Amino acid sequence: MSKSYVIDSNMLIYFANFCPHDYHNNFWQELADKFEQKEFIIIRSVADECKYPYQLVEWIKKLKNKKLIKPLEDDVINRAQAINKEFKMITKYQGKYKSIADTQLIAYAEIHKLPVLSYESKRRKNQPNKIPDVCEALEIDYKRYPIDVMKEMSFNKCS
Repeated sequence: MSKSYVIDSNMLIYFANFCPHDYHNNFWQELADKFEQKEFIIIRSVADECKYPYQLVEWIKKLKNKKLIKPLEDDVINRAQAINKEFKMITKYQGKYKSIADTQLIAYAEIHKLPVLSYESKRRKNQPNKIPDVCEALEIDYKRYPIDVMKEMSFNKCS
């Protein structure tokens, strides 16, 4: 088995937009299999961010029904809060709370010693930190492009 990756919601949304369920059912079945084999890990707050497209929402519900969505342990929640204090992230930007999933994703990866797969790019000047910035600072392996990860996992080609 290849190593496991903690996956971000934006990667699943990326897949849903570029490999739509209606045309790539085999891809989505294989992706679900990778979650069952624990090659991909998704935490609850990240799954909850997947609000579109409709087919992705339904697919996430199937993962939940199979109990493949990881609940957050207290140590992950506590570490996520510490990360948020140490790094100004999008979770608290311009006085508003946007999402706590990013810090929880990073905390989960750090605690479980897993790499992160997210389509998020590094921050630009005057932006808060983003997932790749914090992963780099905490020495957590991070992948932005799925092709190498998919090759490592022996994914079938999507056609």
